[in-house]
Amino acid sequence: MKLLKSKINFNEEIKHLINLANHEILIFSPYIKVNTLETLLLDSQRSAKVTIVTSWKPSDILLGVSDIEVYKYCCDHKATLLINNKIHLKAIIIDSMTSAYIGSGNITNAGLGIGKRFNYELGVINEKIAIDDKFYFDKIISEGFSVNDEYYKKVKQAVAAMKKPKIEQEFDIETDLQKDFLLNALPMSNNVSDFYQHYSRKDNNDGSEEDIRSAEHDIRLYQIPRGLNKTEFKKTLTKSFLNHPFVLAYLNYVDEGKFFGEMSSWLHSTVTTVPTPRRYDIKNAQSRINEFVVFFNDKYELVTPGRRSTRLQRIQ
Repeated sequence: MKLLKSKINFNEEIKHLINLANHEILIFSPYIKVNTLETLLLDSQRSAKVTIVTSWKPSDILLGVSDIEVYKYCCDHKATLLINNKIHLKAIIIDSMTSAYIGSGNITNAGLGIGKRFNYELGVINEKIAIDDKFYFDKIISEGFSVNDEYYKKVKQAVAAMKKPKIEQEFDIETDLQKDFLLNALPMSNNVSDFYQHYSRKDNNDGSEEDIRSAEHDIRLYQIPRGLNKTEFKKTLTKSFLNHPFVLAYLNYVDEGKFFGEMSSWLHSTVTTVPTPRRYDIKNAQSRINEFVVFFNDKYELVTPGRRSTRLQRIQ
């Protein structure tokens, strides 16, 4: 089953499904913005009957999460608008429920991944809906009531009389420091050679799943653009890696040199991941960061003096 993912194929696959509809489009979404709905249905068949089931709760309308002007759109396009305040599901179903999008995205720009501000959503296209599942959707439709001019005007008046509270979209709390010192802010690839080997492959399925996911993690972490040659890759990764706050703090602690146990203890006390990772995971991360440091910074080397543990030290 193919997953629909934000900013990859989410909006495109949903529009494709809608455009396949010949006679019926059912939309279930608690939150709907009228401009998003208009864009979504822009290329749909005019012959297809559209029914929209949504939720109109006072707080959602007041805060602009949903638009009551969806009703005006429905009037202009001869669509049916039903209210069922119990729904939280998101689905788009076509042609006597033969195919459906089922997922997490509302009919909003953020929900469908339109524009710069978007949510991470998932969905699937189901091309075979069981009869019991059709009954479930039928029940939701039957429990809804149809919006008419009178109800729309009363809701609009009620919302106008309400005082809109000032609510911030996000907490104004600094999180960058914590984020930069999570365990996953360190490289996951065992070494740079393995990392580049995956990066340069055309087939992402070539290699073990663990190696592939580790390399993809590092591509995101160090913001490596696709399509670089080996020289460009190394130059970009060197700059990103050596300037990462975690790496800078690590090298500041290492200073002239530290033994493996000392570095492991520092990592264990510095990492902001909750709960604190196991010693095993810390030591694996430490081995990887040491490999990257020696590769990208010619001022450091890994040595094993006598029978003592490995030491990362500045070259004299």
